[in-house]
Amino acid sequence: TIPSVLPNLLDPIVGRALTPEERKESQAVKTLQSWMPEIRSTPDITEIRLCFQRPTLVQADLWACLKPIAQAREEEARTNRKLPPEVREALEILDRRKTIPIDRLGEMLDLSDSDAERLVGYLESQLVVISRTEYDEDEEKDVRVVESFPRWLERAPRMERVVPLERSWTILFLAALRSAVTLWSADLAVLFPWTDEERERAIQESMNTGMVIPYEEEGQVVYVASPVPR
Repeated sequence: TIPSVLPNLLDPIVGRALTPEERKESQAVKTLQSWMPEIRSTPDITEIRLCFQRPTLVQADLWACLKPIAQAREEEARTNRKLPPEVREALEILDRRKTIPIDRLGEMLDLSDSDAERLVGYLESQLVVISRTEYDEDEEKDVRVVESFPRWLERAPRMERVVPLERSWTILFLAALRSAVTLWSADLAVLFPWTDEERERAIQESMNTGMVIPYEEEGQVVYVASPVPR
């Protein structure tokens, strides 16, 4: 169970925090699903599997922070021989095809549909690829396609700002904290796909800005966004 909760679009529809069961199936879920095509078409918002390995709506001002992370993670995925060979093969296919339907990627890798979805989900959670729904005119239906996340970021707007890799995690951590208001230390390891060293550096740098207030509760540190930098 993750006590740290980032804002979501379901609770405001109902006016209260939904139960886990209601988050799976309720009128609010159906309402939000009907809104998602318009939300996803908004030019300064994109959906990335960023926080807690879940789809997260990320505003364009933060995209520049994701670029050095995505580039580093893609390079690691290409060179880390401990990862399954399908990871490197998928990236090689994306190098050639640029954008490809997930089911077609699975066919080229000789994977079942469920295994292809798991592979893409893993790569998305590591900020290596990004997926979206597009209308296929030949098939006359919506299909989910995937492409390299660094390649997508090259086309994205508002990318003039250059953010060093070591600063990127700090900015993302502060953004998540401002959204969540509180983050529990036990959850921080899975908040982002970051290493222990990257996490500790980001927390320490955030503390130095005066924008974070730590306190102890139930035997662990809880971080709160400071309303006014100290």
